Amino acid sequence: MEPPARPLSPHAFVDWVQGMPPEQAAALENAGAYQAIAREAALRAIDLQVELDRAAKTEKAVRTAPRRPRRTRPSSIDPIVRRRPRPEAGAEASAERPTTADETAEGVPARPGRRPAKPTFGRFVSGTPVRRPAEELENPSGEAILRELLAETHGNPTLLLERLNALWEGPFDRKRLEKLLERHGLAQARRTAERERLRALFRRHRGFDRPVARAWQVSIPELRRLVDQYGLSTEVAELARRAREEILAEPRLDTRLDLLFREADRLRALRAYRELRDQLRADLLARVENAPVETQAETPEALLEIVRREAEIDRATWRRAVDAFGLLGAAARRLGVPFSPSREDDDRPRRFGRPRSWRDRTGRSR
Repeated sequence: MEPPARPLSPHAFVDWVQGMPPEQAAALENAGAYQAIAREAALRAIDLQVELDRAAKTEKAVRTAPRRPRRTRPSSIDPIVRRRPRPEAGAEASAERPTTADETAEGVPARPGRRPAKPTFGRFVSGTPVRRPAEELENPSGEAILRELLAETHGNPTLLLERLNALWEGPFDRKRLEKLLERHGLAQARRTAERERLRALFRRHRGFDRPVARAWQVSIPELRRLVDQYGLSTEVAELARRAREEILAEPRLDTRLDLLFREADRLRALRAYRELRDQLRADLLARVENAPVETQAETPEALLEIVRREAEIDRATWRRAVDAFGLLGAAARRLGVPFSPSREDDDRPRRFGRPRSWRDRTGRSR
């Protein structure tokens, strides 16, 4: 059913259906009467929703009311408190401290104890540590201390002097150390420990004396003097000979190149550097000469890349080998390609520079 007049809102339509003339309903609609009715209805709905929410919160608060804490009766049993009995007045002052053999003639204890009120060592003290009296090492109890130091330093006199000067009143030098060891009968024990430690170091480094001298904190001439003194010359020479034979008998080409470029000092000390270099030069030149010349190997660089892949050598080591042994010229002759002006005109082996450690500890060249 179409309304006879327009516009009609839902409220105006309801009034028209209930018997109001349509013209009057349309006039009320244009006057905004029905909009005011709609606003009042919306406000009443909002008020009703607020009241419902408030009632729900009140009901929830009543349901979750906290329980009252349960009262507990105090215990009638008293705890047992044990106290240490206090000493009588003047007992500590009159008590005499028993004297020990570690005390010196002046009455100073050999090992000072901890004093919490005034600490002399520990984590809460900043500064130089308090040194112990040197008489502690001269007493009979000093033998055990020196034995512990010998075990820690393996009989190294340099480390022994550092420990003694850091912990005891000194100064200590080599002469005083020898007298102290002779007094306790430990001089031979120190020499035995030093000999065994040097022997173990030479075995670890396969007869190479430079790392042994660095670990023992002595110069190369001093180390050789110790080797002669302890009768280790034959054993060290045998270790060096075995290491030299193993290096020259290495079958892998990349391993030999790595030894030549990275351990030149060791090879020179073992007198295997020149022989290994000549072997590598002959081997690499033979590989270049016997490499198959394919269609893609039109340049010396391409031919050298084929040789490198067949030998399974990494690029960094191969670049050093090409520069050291003049392989680019050999590859150019193999292909019959002349050198360009940018390339070097000779294929002689390059002279490697001295390693970084070519000076000894004193700063003088060897």
